[in-house]
Amino acid sequence: MILLIEDDEIDVLINDRMISKYKGNIKRVVAKNGSEAEKILETSAQEGNFPTKIILDLIMPIMNGFQFLDMYQDKFYAKFPATKVYVLTSSIHPSDNKKTKEYPFVNAHITKPLSASGIQEIFG
Repeated sequence: MILLIEDDEIDVLINDRMISKYKGNIKRVVAKNGSEAEKILETSAQEGNFPTKIILDLIMPIMNGFQFLDMYQDKFYAKFPATKVYVLTSSIHPSDNKKTKEYPFVNAHITKPLSASGIQEIFG
């Protein structure tokens, strides 16, 4: 399962189509912010169906991407170290890229929109 954390409906549509095109049969779950994603992860952990990949936007309401990464590190990383997190954002600030690399579970910082090269980075 892939968890896509994205608040913009157009970006959700683009990301879903790109993932479907390259990896059509993978189950995808969408959360509109980090708080909603936290609830999905809690349920997934209890049900034994934790995502193998998380694609995360940084700029979102309620709980932004960095708040999500802090929460994820505290609550889930030790229990699910095999899950890979990919930051997919419109932010081009070098400080954001540098900060995301401080989290050991973030595998890549990809600039929107999701492209074939981004898909390759995520699914290798």
